[in-house]
Amino acid sequence: MIMIKDLEYSFARTRKARKSGGARLSITTLTIPDGGWLHLTGVNGSGKSTLVKLILGILRPDHGKVLVCGHDAYHNRRILMQDTGVVWGHRSTLWWDASAQDALGALNAIYRCKAEGVRELQRQLISRLETQDYMSRPIRTLSLGQRQRVEILACLAHAPTRIFLDEPFVGLDTKGVECVRSTLEEFFPHATLVIIDHDSNALTRCERIDMADITSKTATQD
Repeated sequence: MIMIKDLEYSFARTRKARKSGGARLSITTLTIPDGGWLHLTGVNGSGKSTLVKLILGILRPDHGKVLVCGHDAYHNRRILMQDTGVVWGHRSTLWWDASAQDALGALNAIYRCKAEGVRELQRQLISRLETQDYMSRPIRTLSLGQRQRVEILACLAHAPTRIFLDEPFVGLDTKGVECVRSTLEEFFPHATLVIIDHDSNALTRCERIDMADITSKTATQD
């Protein structure tokens, strides 16, 4: 379960800037149950990606609690990330000069994926996401759509129980989007999933929540 309580995060990151006022993210309460699928929507700058970074422990809240499985997200990030998969739609997390296969091998070492069940899952994901024809090519030579499929493969390859997708359909055609949808629904039906996407029908199973409905109005100091 992911639980957020009395969250405050200022986008101004210096003490002087915070004193002069500015935008901040404020959420009184938000709970995502285990196995819940959540679609976050909202205008640009509404704090969608910032909220995901706070849940992942990348950012530290100024006030309040962000708990993942009962653990503080920021202070337990390394442990929690072992069971978490992430896709950032507009930035790659893979090694530019490595092949997709080598990148997958490196991730297997990082996540210590030795179980045959996980390796079998990877083989099935490669087939389902249709990346088999370019697994030996360097990431930098792939098209945007091909690279995005590999990014999603890398996100799911260690069988995470928590999946965060920030605009995962960037560069994908209609067939590619449907391919990702069906993969998630078939292989990860019980995972906790949070997706950020401007398509209101990104994943029909998701509960759709607009940031405006869960955040307080931007606060400023006089």
